[in-house]
Amino acid sequence: MKNHLFFLFQILSILFFTFTINSSANENINIYLKPGIYINSSHPEIIEKAKEITKSCKTDIERAKSLYEYVRDSNNDNECNTFKASEILKCGGNLCYERAILLAALCRAAGIPARLRLQIVTLKEWKKEDGTIIEGSFAHGITGIKLKNKWHLYEAVGNREKWIIWTQDETRGSEMPVLFYADRDCLFPYDDKVVLEETIPNVFNDWTEEVEKEIEKVNSRPKKRIK
Repeated sequence: MKNHLFFLFQILSILFFTFTINSSANENINIYLKPGIYINSSHPEIIEKAKEITKSCKTDIERAKSLYEYVRDSNNDNECNTFKASEILKCGGNLCYERAILLAALCRAAGIPARLRLQIVTLKEWKKEDGTIIEGSFAHGITGIKLKNKWHLYEAVGNREKWIIWTQDETRGSEMPVLFYADRDCLFPYDDKVVLEETIPNVFNDWTEEVEKEIEKVNSRPKKRIK
């Protein structure tokens, strides 16, 4: 009898623990579905655009693919100077932080969890306009999207224009765009000239002062003159 009660107690404990973990995960994931001040996924124009882009999609993977490709490919030369998704949608641009925010907002509007992430990227032997060659690092904005219960990273500016700016090599435009896959990170093909130093572990549910501080910390690193 004692053994039976002990066994029952163990089963109930496991069930309670599992329920607690799952409940906690569900509560946390809601953060990445709700609109923010900047990732304003409840804005009528964001909702309308998400519906328009995904109208023929049947699954979250199809929706995420369509939204990703829209943001990746709808860039232009505008300087938007805004971090609100609804304003970025109108303006365009090709700044990584802005495009990552727009992708996150469109995903949330379509019911797909999304968040902001930052990476540290170093450009080796990058030639400035005055002919000086430097090595320097900067914070790069990307979007985390959750599909099939797993988070992956997506290059919101994974287009030809951005890659040519980074590599300073027109011929490397043929390596673009960064394709969408639901089961892996979709990032630039980093190499010994454009180096991915690390993905900063912090995750962000909106554009915040914390994001700006992380960016400033990386972007203020001294540049090294090569030639």
